[in-house]
Amino acid sequence: MYAFTFTFTSPDLSYAKVFISVLGNSVERRQVYVWLCANAGQVRYALAKRLKHMKRVPDLYFKLADSQAAADLANLMDELGDERMANERGAGGEDQDQDGQAFEEGEKEG
Repeated sequence: MYAFTFTFTSPDLSYAKVFISVLGNSVERRQVYVWLCANAGQVRYALAKRLKHMKRVPDLYFKLADSQAAADLANLMDELGDERMANERGAGGEDQDQDGQAFEEGEKEG
């Protein structure tokens, strides 16, 4: 099973990088990637038939997305957000600078 995770297109829509995520082992991921790369023209043709309102359908370049790395990054961001919320609650509502240090109302933030 595979999914298109995100796409970057050029401003003039001449090309698009399509990142895909494939569930399965490394052999299955490679097979899906090789098939998509080999059949990019056919995929583009199928898109053109469905997107008749578009003046140009971009050339497609497929890339494997590292979904495990993306999941790890999302978890790290959640943890950092949780830590920040805990720090803000622990400071008793005082204003803090970027380093988390409390400052008095008369002091300049810098």
